[in-house]
Amino acid sequence: MRRIRHTFESMGWMTTRWHKMDPFTLMFRMTMDGERKTVNGEHMFMKWSAIGQLFVSIDLAIDRRLCTRHDRETTFINMPFEDLVHIDDCCFPPFPPLQKDARKHLEAVRDMKTNEDDVILLTYPKCGTHWVWEIIVMLLKRKAEYHQCVREHIFLDSVDLSSLVSLPSPRVFNTHIPFRWLPQEHFRKGRKVVNIVRNPKDVAVSLYCHWHSSNELGVGSLSWSDFFEEIVVKQYKNVFGGYFGFQKELYRAVKSNPEYSIYTMYYETLKQDSVSEILNLAGYLGVTCSRELAADIADKCSFHKLQHASDNLKDHGEVMKIMKEMGREPPKFYRKGEVGDWKNWYTVSQNERHDAMIKEEMKDIDFDLQLIYESNRCYLN
Repeated sequence: MRRIRHTFESMGWMTTRWHKMDPFTLMFRMTMDGERKTVNGEHMFMKWSAIGQLFVSIDLAIDRRLCTRHDRETTFINMPFEDLVHIDDCCFPPFPPLQKDARKHLEAVRDMKTNEDDVILLTYPKCGTHWVWEIIVMLLKRKAEYHQCVREHIFLDSVDLSSLVSLPSPRVFNTHIPFRWLPQEHFRKGRKVVNIVRNPKDVAVSLYCHWHSSNELGVGSLSWSDFFEEIVVKQYKNVFGGYFGFQKELYRAVKSNPEYSIYTMYYETLKQDSVSEILNLAGYLGVTCSRELAADIADKCSFHKLQHASDNLKDHGEVMKIMKEMGREPPKFYRKGEVGDWKNWYTVSQNERHDAMIKEEMKDIDFDLQLIYESNRCYLN
């Protein structure tokens, strides 16, 4: 470890801020991006020949993992994102069934049978899944009462599907899986599907904080700038199919199949006028709901009350089981729940680059997609 740090110092690459970083993390961040290097927001340009000399000088073999010797034991250090499960053009966190056999599990989800009154809540990550799942459960019960379990007990991405068969109807499944692997029978028979859309900038920040809180995928060692480069604009932007890829695949399927039933909600609109949005959702679900009940549900599902219920009332057994199998601490599912928090994270450059990406992605969108970046402002396709 000292030798690595000394090598960096001798080449003039250490600053006061970098001294605080683990040497392996430092070396990883300095070599993962070709000519342009980014370390905690500072940019560095160096030639590949210099990197080659560096590896020779510190005498390390690198093959997706770095290892060090301590008391005759080998400790493997996972590089950020190396545990992602890749299949086709998507990648997923290593949920147990996906890590074991991703294609088998995803095809089982695609072929699973659903009941007439089942509902699928379909969201890209960090779009309010816990929030809206609880709202749907309350509407179907016609009572503003929390479900005893967290929504992960019926999360299609990570559970053993055989455990869902005995659950009482109506079941409210939830998932971040792209359309191609969703239960096709459910769509063909016109059963209920609810999709939540949230602006991509708040999604990116929330996803970073979520993974950083539990060091999931090694994100605990990454700065926001590192995460932005790798997840938002570079090689891992296809997580869960990618923000835009996820929505395009879904809505093009719906547009081509008029028998599909899908209801779209916007995180920001639900935040601004929860009661009206809950009443509209009840109408889609075919549930009789008074304004008083909608107001009660909105209150019980307000951010702080839902957070309190999650911390003190709910059974987290399924989450703990999944995290244990993944070797991770449970993440913080509730952070702020605000609209526009991205402005506290994005630099001017990051905002401009993401705007350019969004503009390019929106060019071929042939369905209505609203991107609402603050409560009183929206961009429409």
